[in-house]
Formats: sequence, structure tokens, C-alpha cells
Amino acid sequence: MNRYLTEQIKSRLLLDGMDLVGFGPVDRWKEAPFLLSPQAILPEAQTVIVAATSITDTWTEMGGEPEPQDQSPGGWMNQNTLLDRVAYHTVRFLNDQNQKAIAVVSSNIWRYRQFDDIPSLFAPDLSHMHAAVAAGLGEMVWTGLTSTPEFGPRVRFISIVTDAKLLPTPMYDGPELCDRCMDCVKCCPSYAMKKDQNGQPHCVNIGGKIYKYANKNIWRCAWAEHFDLDLNSKTLNEKDHIDEAVILNEIHTKGTRGHERGVCQKVCIPPHLRTDKPSFGRVEKKIAMNRINKRYSENMPTLRKMRDDLIAQAISWGADFAVSSPLDFSKESTREILKQVPGMKSAIGIAIQIPENALFPEQFDDYSKAEYEFPKYQMLHHILLKLARSVENYGYHAAVFGWPGDLNSKELRLELGQQVGLGRMEGGKFITSEFGENVWFGVLVTDAEIDATPKAESYSEINFPQPKLSAGKLKNKIASLAERNYVSLFGVAKREVFDTVVEDLKANINEEKLKDVVIDSSLTNHGKWKSKIIDNGNKIRKPEDYIKGAKSVIVLGMHYNRELIDNSGLETTKQIGTYTFWTCQTRLELYYAAFELAVQLERWGYKTHISSNMLGIGSMMDTPRGPIPDMRCGSIEAAAAGLGTIGKNGALLTEQYGPHQRFITIITDAELSADPIQTQNNLCNNCEICVSSCPMVANTGQNFPIRLGDEVIQYPRIHHNRCDWAKRYSLSPVAGPALIGNNTKVPIPHDGELTITELAQGCENKDMILKHRTCILEPCLRYCPAGNSSNENYKHAHASVGMAPNAVN
Repeated sequence: MNRYLTEQIKSRLLLDGMDLVGFGPVDRWKEAPFLLSPQAILPEAQTVIVAATSITDTWTEMGGEPEPQDQSPGGWMNQNTLLDRVAYHTVRFLNDQNQKAIAVVSSNIWRYRQFDDIPSLFAPDLSHMHAAVAAGLGEMVWTGLTSTPEFGPRVRFISIVTDAKLLPTPMYDGPELCDRCMDCVKCCPSYAMKKDQNGQPHCVNIGGKIYKYANKNIWRCAWAEHFDLDLNSKTLNEKDHIDEAVILNEIHTKGTRGHERGVCQKVCIPPHLRTDKPSFGRVEKKIAMNRINKRYSENMPTLRKMRDDLIAQAISWGADFAVSSPLDFSKESTREILKQVPGMKSAIGIAIQIPENALFPEQFDDYSKAEYEFPKYQMLHHILLKLARSVENYGYHAAVFGWPGDLNSKELRLELGQQVGLGRMEGGKFITSEFGENVWFGVLVTDAEIDATPKAESYSEINFPQPKLSAGKLKNKIASLAERNYVSLFGVAKREVFDTVVEDLKANINEEKLKDVVIDSSLTNHGKWKSKIIDNGNKIRKPEDYIKGAKSVIVLGMHYNRELIDNSGLETTKQIGTYTFWTCQTRLELYYAAFELAVQLERWGYKTHISSNMLGIGSMMDTPRGPIPDMRCGSIEAAAAGLGTIGKNGALLTEQYGPHQRFITIITDAELSADPIQTQNNLCNNCEICVSSCPMVANTGQNFPIRLGDEVIQYPRIHHNRCDWAKRYSLSPVAGPALIGNNTKVPIPHDGELTITELAQGCENKDMILKHRTCILEPCLRYCPAGNSSNENYKHAHASVGMAPNAVN
């Protein structure tokens, strides 16, 4: 057992915002169905690492009041994005230690229906609940949740499967965490554990211990918690049986209301954590709050040590500055807060500097919106979530304000920001002295009487010193920052290189076809797809179309690990969820990295613009987390930055990772030294695997030349809409959707290029449960032998998933 590595992993996870960490040896899964076992994800698996972050008691009690579908501040569900980041970083760390590792997504990637030999519905790649028990973090309770001795079931988990032989955590063997009080059954608003049962309780053997829990009707359980249907519906309350057909009919006839705060998780409290304290908004209910005694006595004259520790934590997690202040009870914003969280006394405000373009991302295309909006919200919110957890660890309540969708208005957040001293309103804009309006902020309120931070008459604008470095040394400084942000490929191209590139692209690509896309106008995650064709603003652009006076294009790349590729899409394991998660998270990590680099460049006085699709010729790929830029986005830009060569599928091939990486660009007016362009494509051996594995026959097998400065490369002619039929709109089952149980199978209408109208008509026939919850395998990348794969490995995998060359149905 590797004790050193075990402790390194545990320490990193705890410092990264986790509350609990456990290590489960794979023999504890020996009675699990194979497709739900660690070995189905990684055949060499030895250990499953499970980490948990607590859902704050304050938010749990506030959420779902007065009805379960009424929301409130705190951002519970957005802990998923924090867990996913932590999992990604852990896998990258393990790979650096020469260990194989594959992470399982926190949520949203499931096989809704019965699939193969998996006995349950809504089956994930690996159950975090069962994994948490196997990792010694708690025990299964009647709801089917895992309860922990520290937090009860008020936790969310993430799991990483690895071949590292780590020191096992003993199975939990403490006081009983579920005494069958049945509050969960009595309080369940969908009656999932009271009627419409599916037979005898579940009975599972994990690590030699037997656990029993309710065999509830999962469709009934998911009525509002997943499908957002009204819990007051007569259908739910009067029908004896709820199934997929009933769910779809309700969506069609009644529409949706909103997400349910999980009541079973809220009311389930282990016996030793029950208190006699009244709950927020539920005077007749009691809550578990004091997991530990308050660190300071009630008569403590000052909490400046607590204040300074909290602010230091916020800064270490990425906040640029933080302030604290007692709440002003004469303000309307304070009165609004007290309606939701009585007893609040103080507030802590935190702020991060954002790139200038992040203020109004709607001025750009769909790609730039996500690149700015996602990190802007998530980076701040992760700090606030961790800060709230720290406040509760001191023994106080904490609630967060400042997340879209919280039960508070934009105006309330702005008022709070002014009240605590983060900034001021001027001309309808929130302004800070330090960063002007280029700032994003949020506020945490607490019942602790935290000392105010010192106030000054005014604050000076921060003037970050501009490094007086050569173009080469400045580039190295930026590359070092990129590496700290998990960037594995870094290159720079001169702006002038793209002048001829754009000329050649416009001469060979129909720009009109790039802007027309099909969206679902139904505004529901499930139910009938209603096609609408829109102009997404996409077009072929060069760097100066983004920044006048642009001089350099920085290209950042992040790779996929080999074991993930080799274990995806196999007949024996049918793995696709882990591939999709890594694809999504790699894109998001690129957003985070580019965002931080753009902030630093702007601090040095340079202009920046972030884009995953700078040249505009890329498209999107469908995922359960929404569409993300596809594998061709940034490929020519990366070739211009000397990172690799273009393959026959239009993706970039690199010596390090073959075709398995994603890219993002930062256009800037900083003068940086450029990398030499690679002139020979020794990685693409003309094997035609990417062409023959395409289920849509989208690759014509023909190329056109693109001038990169003094070099000329060949770029493939791809039928744009044919490729999108499978990749963007998930209409071909053999491109991946079948592996998650998606029933969509729309015959392609003809052999030629498809019109946008034909795509829209095809989308109308999507699987109504999985229309926005499917996965794409990208066969042209998965089976490309560039890098470490052999043709024999390709042939086996290619045949195993039934992807006959040139299949179109």
C-alpha cells in the first residue's frame, strides 16, 4: 500500500475544498453488477477515491421553504461544478505520479432506463452513494442516500477510480446513522417511498456488510427533483403508478415548475445530530447545526481572528479582495435577508477581477458567452461555497447571496455589495476603486458578530507593474502561469499568420452554413423537441476582428489521458459517461485557465479576447451539460502556434497525445515570440480510420490548402451538417448515444450534404427523455491510431460497438 501517495491525495482534496476523503479497495465491489463496478471503468482498478463536500446546514434549512420547489440562497446544486473541478485536478495529479485514473462525473450522466445487466434505473457509471460506503465515509440509510457521522446525508460526493494501491479507509462501524424514524417517508412530497413501490427493499453487500434501503419508484422520486414537474399536480397525487409515459405526458400537458430541494436529504438527521433548535422557516422542525461547539465563547469581545482567517482563506482560494461589515438594519436589503435567514448580523463580501470582455459577453457569439460567463460565476461561487462551509465549522450559520437563480434579485446583491464596502453604484454600474467595473462579487451573511475590516476615506486604483521583458521572456512568464492552471500544451502564433488563413477559409467554406443552427424552443430538458433555426452569429474571423492592433494569438491545450481513451466504447464495458465528463470538464478547465491568463495580461496593460473558435469554422458537440465547442475548434489556430499538425478529420494531432486534446485561444496586443510551425505531418499515416469510422460519411476524403505564413497545410473538406447530425444533434445512435440507452435513431435522408431544414426535421424525432442528456463518443478521434494506439486496438474497439465503416443509420 502506498501510504505516502494516500496522504498526498487526501491532503490535496481537503485543501481543495473537500470535507471528507476515503479510499475503497475494489474488492468491496465484488458483488456489484459488472457495469457498475470500478473495473468496468478501469480494468486495472485497485482503489476508488471518494471525496465529499458538505451542503451547509443553513442552506439546507432555508432551501425548499415554504414549499420544496421554492429556492433560496446558497447554490447547493452548484457544488457539482466544484466537485468536478476537484476530480479533474486529482486525476491530473495521479497521472503526474505515473498512475492511471478516471473520474466519474458528479451528476447528470445517467442511463435513465434499464440497460444491459444493470438492475436499476437512472444508473450512473459508478454510484457515488455506494462508493462512499465502500470508502468508509458512512452507511446507506432508508432513502438510498449515504449518511455520514459528521454531516448526515447533507453531502455530495465525487469518485475517482485508479490503479494506485492506496491505504484503505476502514468501513464505517460507529453508531447507527439511520434508526428508521421514517421522517423521509412521511415528508416525501412525491410519495416515492410510500406508494408505487417496486417490491422488496434493496439489499446490498458492500465490503462484507449488508445494507437495506427503500426500493422506491425512481420516476416518482424524480418528478420534481429531476424533471421539474409541479409537486402539487393532481397526476402525482392521484395516480397509483408513475412511469416514463406519465412523466412525458405531464411535461406536454402541464409544463414544468422548477427544481425541488430534496426533502429526504433535508429531514434525514442521524440520531446523534438531532437538536431541539428551531429551523429557519420551519419553527415546528428541529435542525442539526452544532456539529462542533462554537470555537469562541459567547462573551468573546472580538471575532477579529475569525474574520482574518476567513478573509485569508478567501484570498488563498482566488479572491482578489474581501471585506467584512456588520449588517445595516435600516437598509431594505438587510430586511429582505432577515426574512429568509433570521438572526444574521454580519456580512463578508468578496470580489474577483474579471477581463473587460466578461462584462458584456452577449456582444459576441455563443462561444465567447460561455468562455466568459462560466468562469466568472463559478470561480466566485466556489470561493463562497467553501467560505460558507468554514463559517459553519466555526459553529455559526452562513448563507450566500450572489448566484443567478438564488431567491434574491440583482438589486439585492448590488445593495449588499455597497453595504459591506466592496464598491459603489455609479451611473447604473457597480464600481470598485481597485478594478473599476471589471469586477464580479458576492456576499456571505452570518449570525456571527464578525469585526468590520478597516475602512478608509477612499481607495486608490491598483496599478500592477507592467513587466519590462522581451517578447520571449514575457511569453515564458505567461506559459508558466498557464502550466499552473493545468495547461499541457502552450504555443503562440503571430497575428499576421492568420491573414492568409482567413482568405483560404473564405474561399473554400460556405460561411452562411456556419451561422445557421437548430435549437430546441420548448425550453424543457425533457419532452418533445421543438426545432427552431436561428443565426448564432458565427462567421470566419481573424484576430483583428476581435482586437484592433492585435499582435499575438496564445493557444492553450489540455489533453485526455490514455486510459480514458482505451476504455471508452468497448463492448465489454460500454463506457461513455466518463469520456463525456472528461470532454466537458477539459473545456471548462480551459475556460478557467484562459480567464486567469486574460486577467493577468490586462493587469499588465494588454488587451485580450478569449475564444474557443477564433476562426469561426468549428461547431459544437452535444453533452448532458449542454453543447461545447467541438474537436475542430482551435485546431488550425493550434497548428499556427506550432503545437501539431492537422489530421484527416480536421482535429490537431500532437506527438504527446495524438488527437486527444482541446484548445482555446487568447488574442492579445502583447508582443510575444512565436513558435515555429510544424511542416510535416508524420503523425497522420493516411490510414483513413477517421474517414471510415464516421457513421455519417461526413468526411469527403478531399482536402484544400491553407497558407500558414510560409507554410502550406492540407485541411479536410467535411460535410458540416452531416457531421453535426451525429455530433451536435445526437441523431445517430452509433456515434455514442446508444451506449447511454438513447433511443434516438433518425435515418439520414440522403447521401449528399444536408440542409439546416433537414437537421431541424430530424431533431423533432429525438428521444424525449434523453433529448438533452446524451453522450457523444467522437469515433473519428476515439479510433485514430495517432499517438500510442495500435491498429489492432482500433480494430477490436471499432467492431465492438458496431460502428461499421460508413454506417449511416
